[in-house]
Amino acid sequence: MSSNHLVGTLKADTLGSMNAINKIDLSTNQLLGHLPDSFGQLQMLTYLNLSSNSFQDSIPNSFGKLASMETLDLSYNNLSGSIPVYLASFTYLINLNVSFKDVYQKEVFSQTSVWSPCRGTTHFVVLHA
Repeated sequence: MSSNHLVGTLKADTLGSMNAINKIDLSTNQLLGHLPDSFGQLQMLTYLNLSSNSFQDSIPNSFGKLASMETLDLSYNNLSGSIPVYLASFTYLINLNVSFKDVYQKEVFSQTSVWSPCRGTTHFVVLHA
């Protein structure tokens, strides 16, 4: 569903009913609002790309339930706040891009010993505008 000119907010009830899905790419659309807590119900999710939209607020705590995540791209949105520490416990996380305007890097990202994925090297992009 990438680059399909989707406009509006994501409905929480729709996401919760898709609990067997493992890949979502809604990048490069015109989605806005906050990231729904119902993403946390998608525990089979291994790939989530929501980049290049207009999501606001912070990364919800419910994302902490997505421990099978291999790729998470939330770049180029209007997100703010801290990068959640729980991301350090995602053993399968290979690619993480949380570059956005008002992100606050926690010390966990400067301590490489915290990140020890089971499979390969983890690539991080944490940029400040």
